[in-house]
Amino acid sequence: MNRDTIMVIHEKSPFQDGLVKLIDLKFGHLFKVIKTETSKLQLYENGCVPKLIILEKVINPKTVEFLIKMRNMGSKLILVTLDASEITELELNLFNAFLVKNMRTSEMLKVMEDLLDYKESYVHPDFGDIFLKKLINA
Repeated sequence: MNRDTIMVIHEKSPFQDGLVKLIDLKFGHLFKVIKTETSKLQLYENGCVPKLIILEKVINPKTVEFLIKMRNMGSKLILVTLDASEITELELNLFNAFLVKNMRTSEMLKVMEDLLDYKESYVHPDFGDIFLKKLINA
């Protein structure tokens, strides 16, 4: 059976290790959960298109290129960060969802589930003020 995929672009941080385990526990029975490093993204360019791609930071132009390609093919992209002020203009235009690292686990999983099922976007309320300011100044 060929299952849909959730990809976590993983740079070996303790947060990401826990996130991968959490996603696998919640969604592993329905989705294949893949973790990979940014340096290995080219291995997935011509493979299956993940339903969700989750990462903490856009590291380099190759990552941006990969994310744009996957988004154009139907992937939904989630950025998980602690500080909304770190979100760049590029990331604002690229990602479907913006989550806070320290949000409740149940809330984070619910957002992921909603994005997998029907939602097109999500912005954590802690980021709303910064997003509005960026829109006004655009």
